[in-house]
Amino acid sequence: MDKDIRAAYRGGFCYANPRFTEKDLGNGIVLDVNSLYPSQMYYRMLPYGEPVPFLGEYQKDEFYPLYVQLIVIEFHVKQGHIPTIQIKKNPRFVENEYLTDNGFEPVAMWVTNIDLELIKEHYEIDSIEYIRGYKFKACNTFFREYIDKWMKVKMQATIDGNGGLRTLAKQMLNALYGKFGLNPSVRSHIPYFDLEKNKVCYRYGEEEIRDPIYIPMAVFITSWARYTTITAAQSCYDRFCYADTDSLHLIGLDEPAGIEVDPVKLGAWKHESTFSKARYVRQKCYAEEIDGEMKITCAGMPERSYKGVKIKKEGEHFEIKGNVYFLKPDTKLPDGVYNGVTWENFHKGNTFLGRLRPIHTAGGIVLINSAFTIKA
Repeated sequence: MDKDIRAAYRGGFCYANPRFTEKDLGNGIVLDVNSLYPSQMYYRMLPYGEPVPFLGEYQKDEFYPLYVQLIVIEFHVKQGHIPTIQIKKNPRFVENEYLTDNGFEPVAMWVTNIDLELIKEHYEIDSIEYIRGYKFKACNTFFREYIDKWMKVKMQATIDGNGGLRTLAKQMLNALYGKFGLNPSVRSHIPYFDLEKNKVCYRYGEEEIRDPIYIPMAVFITSWARYTTITAAQSCYDRFCYADTDSLHLIGLDEPAGIEVDPVKLGAWKHESTFSKARYVRQKCYAEEIDGEMKITCAGMPERSYKGVKIKKEGEHFEIKGNVYFLKPDTKLPDGVYNGVTWENFHKGNTFLGRLRPIHTAGGIVLINSAFTIKA
């Protein structure tokens, strides 16, 4: 049962709108949800109790209003709609890609009723077969006392300037849902010394099974979170450039109609920042100029921030050999600067040095300086 329901467990919605990728964009705004996961836990209907299995399509049941469903489906995305289907652990598909259609044959997938609602809203369904599923009782008050407590601690810590306590409160709010998703199947990495390679290597141990906590809770909290972000992005589709879990990046300076914007209200969207120009390369790879400073976000690059530094001329600090950017001899850039990255060269295919990569050696782990390429 855990294995079936776990197949509907997916992460946050991260999407770069192809209408705007690799384009130089002007003014825009970034909106963030105030405590995305805690707000879903506070307001949304969530499952409890032992699920009831059913065959075929779910039939409305006022006592069991939530469900997960195994479907076999053929689909193509509607014009002017954001794709929402992502298929994991299937060699036919890239795991982080949102699909515009199913390809050459139907796709089998487990979904919550919330995911299924989004699919029907965003796609033309060419065919669908309902196989089986599990239905749940539901309630929306489980976590309110807990969230009220830690939201109060977080707000008071902010007022007092107590950064440590504020961080603890945020972790208590954001980390709870993930505990329900604890995987009962675990395998340890066991170290051993390989005489031929003259270094420490690792092998998998035997599979161990531990008691799960309650995977349906994690499944529905994350499903509601995706629903929140996707429906907000769709409501301002013509302006929507990029989203990552709890954020929307929109061109234009007006706050979008239909989205509640409030700096502190739980579950509302906060106006996080305003940018004067932006470029979205792909998922988790983009640049925005905020208050005259270039902020670069790119998963896998050696640094995660680029604040307070302006590189005026491309040739001032580094030189180009092919499409690889090298720092000039005896040139030192301030801490926190991507090695050789500028607005002009922040594009797919370019390679930069300065990424520290761990390598196993006979004496232990050594960090070596390696290259990073912005891939498609």
